[in-house]
Amino acid sequence: MVKDLVINNAPGPRKNLVLVCPSCWTTSPTDASACRKCWRSLAGVAPVAEEEGEGLSRRQLRLRRIVGRRNLLVGILLLMGLAVWRVVNLYDLTPLMFRPPEASTSVTAEPSGFGVWAQRGGDAGNTSYTPEFLQVPARVKWHFFTEMEWAYETQRALVSSPAIAGDRVFISTEDGRIIALDTATGEGIWEYLGGSPSRSSPVVTGQLVLAALRSGEVIALNRSRGTPVWTVHLESLVYAPPIAVDGTAYVATIEGELIALDVSTGKRRWAFDTGERIASRVAYEAGSLAVVSESNVVYVVDAATGRRSLIYDTERRRNKVGGAAVTGNTVYVGSAGGIIWALDRRAVTRPLGRSVFYWKVKLYEAQVFSRVPIQKGTVWVWRVGGDLLGAPAVGPQTVYFSTVQGRVLARDRSTGERLWATSVGEEITTPVTATGNIVLVGTSEGRLVGLDSEVGEVKWTFQVGEGSITDSPVVAGGTIYVVSQDGGFYALSR
Repeated sequence: MVKDLVINNAPGPRKNLVLVCPSCWTTSPTDASACRKCWRSLAGVAPVAEEEGEGLSRRQLRLRRIVGRRNLLVGILLLMGLAVWRVVNLYDLTPLMFRPPEASTSVTAEPSGFGVWAQRGGDAGNTSYTPEFLQVPARVKWHFFTEMEWAYETQRALVSSPAIAGDRVFISTEDGRIIALDTATGEGIWEYLGGSPSRSSPVVTGQLVLAALRSGEVIALNRSRGTPVWTVHLESLVYAPPIAVDGTAYVATIEGELIALDVSTGKRRWAFDTGERIASRVAYEAGSLAVVSESNVVYVVDAATGRRSLIYDTERRRNKVGGAAVTGNTVYVGSAGGIIWALDRRAVTRPLGRSVFYWKVKLYEAQVFSRVPIQKGTVWVWRVGGDLLGAPAVGPQTVYFSTVQGRVLARDRSTGERLWATSVGEEITTPVTATGNIVLVGTSEGRLVGLDSEVGEVKWTFQVGEGSITDSPVVAGGTIYVVSQDGGFYALSR
């Protein structure tokens, strides 16, 4: 039997259709050609049931809110991070947040005194001063050994002064050697071939001799035997000699980094990047380091952490022979424009302080301000003219400068007032070395000139070799040590 098939054709409820915008998820009537909210074309969009479209719209709106809040949070965090980074950089807080390791020893190069000149400038402050009273030297015969006088010849010109400690004198040469000689006879004790020329003086600290090679290597040698203890490559050329204080060796690179190395191991403790070329020696005093860039900017940083405290613009002119000397709370420096400066090493450069000072100067030049703006840290400034040579020598009451044009200048340490100025009659090629009674300079004609430290009178001259004197004379134990362009290394005594 075939059952009857019943078909129900009764119409059900008709669903409304809508178009959902694929950009903003807003629903629009099916006859709409563009989204009613964002005006995007709806051509090709398939219609869906109204309930389904509204569900899609609600889900996408919730998702958008979540994404929007997340993006807002990320943006806020990025802005906060940027603000923190800016504050950290403005106030140089990184060394305080991540303190460098302590030095493993407290050994320090001996300060200058009778028989001692352990590093460039005589002491960590680079003052080029010894309290020794100097007698008039006798003339030596170059390249001849005598009982009281000797000469040691190298293959190339010598351009850096020696270091003296105990019964030995140490010197770096342009042919890549570091040499130890007997101070009494000039006989060689040991020699180390570094493989690269050196323009910097060695440093004697404890049982080590430190030397920086031009290629960027810093080498620590055993003081007695000349054997290497450690070697570090700084990945930058080095023209400046290192100094050694409280277990740390400080050296500046030509690319502008001031680097602190542990004396015992050579491990890097910290580095401060000035962003400018540096060819001059670092100077130290009571926990502060001062260094001068080739563009005449003085940087004072904390010796323990490398955190900067003072940035001082002297004169924006290229200066290849600059350098600072520090004693007490004062940094002494000369600029290429013939200006001498005394700065307070305790002064602090605040964020934007240099920019504020720059605009004060501009407004003064425009006659908006009537008073000359004074840069923070200034103690005194004097223009003396000429091209100043290297760092000054600083005695108990006097600071001494020399100029290429042949003048030696003496100024009061406290006020900068002129005490005397003397012309030696020929081009000077070295910074000043000061003793208890005599100041010394070398000339392009190979003469060593001794002037009375009180009145500036030329007391004597001494012909040394056949070339110009290339670096500051060194005085230790009554002997004057001189390096010459002719390759000679001379010891002069009575």
